[in-house]
Amino acid sequence: MPRIAGFSGARRWVRTAAEYTFTPLEARALRPFFTNAAKRVFFIFSFPPSVLAALLSMYSRMENARGIRGHFVDNLLPLILLSFSERFKSEPASAAELKFLVEAMQKFIREHHLTSLEAFVSFSEEHRTLFGKFIRASADPVYFRKLASSPRFRWFMALFLDKYGHNSIARGATLTFGVEGISILAAKSFEWGRPGAGYIELSTRFVRMDKAQLYPFWEDLDSRLHGDFAARVERETRAILAQYQMRMSKGNLEAFFREAHAEKTPERELAAAVKGEACDLLGNLLPAATLTSLGVSVSGEAFPELIKHLLLDNTPENIALAELIMEESEKIGGDQFLRHVEITSAKREDWRYLSVARFFFSNPSGLMGPKILNWVGEEDLHLFSRMRVAVRDFGGEDGVYRSAARREPHDKLPNQFEYFSGFFRGIMSFRGWRDLERHGFCTHFRTYLTPEIGFYRYDKPAPQWLHQDFTWVHALNRKLYHDMRNADVPHEICQYAFALGNMVGFQMGGNLAQWEFVIWQRSKFSVNHEVRQVALQMDAHLRKAYYFWREIARADRTPAYLFARTSKGIPYGEPEESVRKVATG
Repeated sequence: MPRIAGFSGARRWVRTAAEYTFTPLEARALRPFFTNAAKRVFFIFSFPPSVLAALLSMYSRMENARGIRGHFVDNLLPLILLSFSERFKSEPASAAELKFLVEAMQKFIREHHLTSLEAFVSFSEEHRTLFGKFIRASADPVYFRKLASSPRFRWFMALFLDKYGHNSIARGATLTFGVEGISILAAKSFEWGRPGAGYIELSTRFVRMDKAQLYPFWEDLDSRLHGDFAARVERETRAILAQYQMRMSKGNLEAFFREAHAEKTPERELAAAVKGEACDLLGNLLPAATLTSLGVSVSGEAFPELIKHLLLDNTPENIALAELIMEESEKIGGDQFLRHVEITSAKREDWRYLSVARFFFSNPSGLMGPKILNWVGEEDLHLFSRMRVAVRDFGGEDGVYRSAARREPHDKLPNQFEYFSGFFRGIMSFRGWRDLERHGFCTHFRTYLTPEIGFYRYDKPAPQWLHQDFTWVHALNRKLYHDMRNADVPHEICQYAFALGNMVGFQMGGNLAQWEFVIWQRSKFSVNHEVRQVALQMDAHLRKAYYFWREIARADRTPAYLFARTSKGIPYGEPEESVRKVATG
């Protein structure tokens, strides 16, 4: 039997209030917009779409110790209120004027040490008046909850969603919530849901190396059956986190990159460039149990599917989070869309991960680069015979290709390319796969995170100790994995202990218009090196399959760049040799 004690540890962790606090004034400012100020899960409401988008975007690189709610009262709200003040009351006519105005507001806050909401409000009578108007103009959350759950609306939802089956009613609703202090593994469970949902997750580059924490998954291992085994699992997971923290704090990797590439990189950009590359690489040492945060925006129709996904991806943490999300959603009427979240036998039978055995390679060193194994599509004459039928009302194939070639920079391929689809199979680090998974309109499957396939190998210059670290962590994970499986620890739970640099097998499906967009996005110079390698290999497969792909696809086919964090891409390597390497996989 699976040796899991239950969900007491997960429920206790998920429902533990945040360690940080808010002052009464801050709590007053949060109350009209956040369903709570202390829980790990909270819904966000009443904001205009532009404000909500700006707020959620901060999840990507948030450094506020109090999360997005702390960022709102510390940073965003003072700037919002200043825009109503007489001092900064203007209507910028251009982007340059707008930038100047915002910089002047930020300078004003710094010069007057307005580092807290209390300091801002008490600065002047005008500021107190601005804050008062802001609160009075905001929604009363108690009234908001009564409105959302009033009998009239409950009856309407029951009639249209249940009796008539009009899911389009739910499609028009959008729910937004934050989830903070959860494992990276759980964050991936959220982001696997598609379509009708968007996610913004804290980048691993912003994990605080001095205060990084782990989700205590070992507390759900049954100590009666495992004895000291749970303590060993915790100790080894903390050991690889400590290795990450040590390497980050020493700055050795940044120094190596600075010395190796300083001549080719503008001095003003070098510090950020080497820091970004070091964070990208050392992030492979982070355990999947490392805590992260994310913002979620989901349609009412997709909301129950998101909950089902958490329940099916069967970890105690996911189940405890699903329970709390459903409870918290009642405060804004979101529970009206959760009418059918039961897991049917057919749904449960269909839920599965890919088999690791299909991606296993004999590799004594354990280190390996990302690789697209194959493209399974509809190429050759079969596709072209169907395309002639599909595009005959659009000027034939030539007309569609001309339309594709005439596109503006942000136009996607014509819809006719959506008729034809296929999928890629490949292997890459779990850390890199996280970046591909963001493309929620594609279909994703992966193996469990295990050490069985291998560990990521960086193919640009790096110090020898980096490869040694990767090899050490991989060996440690492999021994622990086999011992955990021998102790009947389920695969879902085992994943928490393993570093993100372990390779996973994946499949990713989409149509040709989607693939063109994915490769365009993921081949930009500002993308992580490993993910760019995968995108370029995808592009190479499609060029082999379709003669027109070279001309219509907007991939940046530069083989590699020195860094992802520079204002312009700085090419790296010998182009011809690298192109051949990519093209041959």
